[in-house]
Amino acid sequence: MVETLLASLYLPRWETAMRVIGTSDCVRIPDGTAVLVVVQGGEVTVTLAGSSDTVHLTSGDHAVSTGAQETLIQPAGGAAKVLLATFDAIGLEHNRIDKLLPSLTLIQCREFESLRRSNGLLENAARLGFDGETWGNQLIISKLAEAILLQALATELDRSIPDFFEMPQELMDALSDRNIGPVIRKIWSDPSLPWTVPMMARLARLSRSTFAERFRSLVGEPPLRHLTEVRMKLACRLLSEGGLGVTAIGRMVGYENGSSFSNSFKKWANLSPLEFRKQAHGAPLGPDVQMSDKAASVQI
Repeated sequence: MVETLLASLYLPRWETAMRVIGTSDCVRIPDGTAVLVVVQGGEVTVTLAGSSDTVHLTSGDHAVSTGAQETLIQPAGGAAKVLLATFDAIGLEHNRIDKLLPSLTLIQCREFESLRRSNGLLENAARLGFDGETWGNQLIISKLAEAILLQALATELDRSIPDFFEMPQELMDALSDRNIGPVIRKIWSDPSLPWTVPMMARLARLSRSTFAERFRSLVGEPPLRHLTEVRMKLACRLLSEGGLGVTAIGRMVGYENGSSFSNSFKKWANLSPLEFRKQAHGAPLGPDVQMSDKAASVQI
């Protein structure tokens, strides 16, 4: 799914620049303009105007703003060198990537080898003097920035979107809702949290009853049922991949012990976790054992 989304990524009014931001400077990116920030030296803060959304970046870190609000970029403790790449936010809206991302994303380079490699290419270009001041150098920086943006988006989407969803239309619409969208993305990225409806309602900034009604109306199922679907489908993937025990997988998807996870999984899949693993690996099961349609739809 992620690869399909990025293959059609649209970058209208794409512009790139290597900039040194002085200690008293503030770079303002207007709303409606998405921006990639890559710190090459020093530290910066990236903030969405009018909100509490802010991230702190050190050398090598990336931030992506979807352009929903004005983006402010300021040095933190001294001058900083950054790569800025901007484009019309309609590019993310074009294939709905904006609905799958938070308004402001921090991706720390040290956590991802692929991003460290991309940064290495940019650092080499800077050492060779490709500062963007001439047309040829500007083109090189522009293409490197485009590759880095794709890598940053792929990294964020891979870690925050379950790849087992067919993404029905109602779910795509729910992701664009300012109250329900953040809850769905947080459930997807952190299904192991001890979720409750009041906890979800607080994140949505709605009363419990309003949240539950709105979630069901937009998503087509109650919030706890959606949470169970996310947890079970992730468990199916982990069981298919092998390597982890049932108890470990249960904890990864939000269950305190292997017994509670096994009971919930069997109720959902009509198979125990071990039976599902055997079937996923091609082992025959008894003639009376029948996997549920939901579990069969996410076999890997």
